[in-house]
Amino acid sequence: MGIHVTPIPSTIELAAPAFTLGTANTAGDAVTAVSSDSTLLTYDATVPVTIAASATAATGSAATAARRDHVHGSAAAYTTFSAPSFTLGTANSVGTGDSVRAGATLLTFDTTLPDAITFGQSGAVGSATVTSRRDHAHAMPAETAGMELLKPVGTVVADDSASLTITGLSSTYDTYMIAISDIRVAADGAEPWLRVGDSSGIDSGSSDYAYVSQKLDSTSGSYSSVVSGGDSKVQLGVSGIGNATGEGFGGVYWLHRPGDGATRPILSGHGVMHDVSGNLRGGLVLGERQDVITLDRVQFILHSGNITSGRMTIWGLAHA
Repeated sequence: MGIHVTPIPSTIELAAPAFTLGTANTAGDAVTAVSSDSTLLTYDATVPVTIAASATAATGSAATAARRDHVHGSAAAYTTFSAPSFTLGTANSVGTGDSVRAGATLLTFDTTLPDAITFGQSGAVGSATVTSRRDHAHAMPAETAGMELLKPVGTVVADDSASLTITGLSSTYDTYMIAISDIRVAADGAEPWLRVGDSSGIDSGSSDYAYVSQKLDSTSGSYSSVVSGGDSKVQLGVSGIGNATGEGFGGVYWLHRPGDGATRPILSGHGVMHDVSGNLRGGLVLGERQDVITLDRVQFILHSGNITSGRMTIWGLAHA
C-alpha cells in the first residue's frame, strides 16, 4: 500500500483586512488570510454631526462606527429663553412666545398703593394687570359722613372741679347731645344745674332760664316736679345728689338748636341720681335760655361744693 503526501506551503498569503461592519454575521468568500495584529477599518476621521433642536432620530448608513468617547456638536442652547411675559387673566390660554427658565421672576406685583376704601362706593372687577400682595392694606378714612353721625365737639373730666364747661358749639350742627356721666359730688345734697352762654361767658342772670324737672322715685309711685319761669339755671333734678359710696348722678340732654339758631336755646333729656338717702330718682327735664343768643358753650355746675369726679361730653349730630 502506498502513502500519498500532500505538500504544505511553507508560507501563507496574508492580505489587508476587508471586513464589513454590518447588522448580521455572514461568511466571506476571500481565499486570503489576515494577520492577527492587523488593523481593522472601524472608524474614520469624520466629525460627528451637530445635534440640532428637534432633530429626528435615524439609524444611519455610515460603514464605520463611532468611537466610544465621540462628541457631537450642539447649538449654544436647545431652547431660546426670554424674560417672562405672562398675562394674568381670567382663563388659561396657550401662548406663542419663547420658553421661560424655571427660576425666572414673574411680574405679579407692582408698587402702586391700593386705593382707599370709601363707604358707599360701588364694586368693580378692576383692570390692573398685576395682583395684590396677600398682606396688602387699604386705607380707611378716619371719619365717614353718614356713618359717624355723632361728631365730638369736646369733653372735660372733673377733678375736684367747681364746674365743667365745654366751648366750640357753632352753626356746624343743628342739634347737640350733652352726656354727663359718673358724677360724684363733694357736698352731700348738691343739686345739679346746667347753664349755657356765648363768647362773652356763661349766662347766670336771675331770670335767664325756665325749666320743668320731673321726679320719679324708686320708693314711691307718685310724681312730682320743680318748675321755674325765671331762674339763673336749668335744674336737672328735684333734689340733691348723695355723696356716700356708690352714689352719684348722670344724664343725657339734647340741645335742639345750632349755635346761631333763630329760636331760644331749648333742651330736653333725662337725668338720674341717688339722693341723700341713697334712693334712686330722676326723670324728664325741659329747659330753655329765655333769650336768643349766639350759643357757643355749655356748663354743668352744682349749687354747692365741687364736682369730685365724672365727665361731660358734647357731640354734634350730623345731617348725613
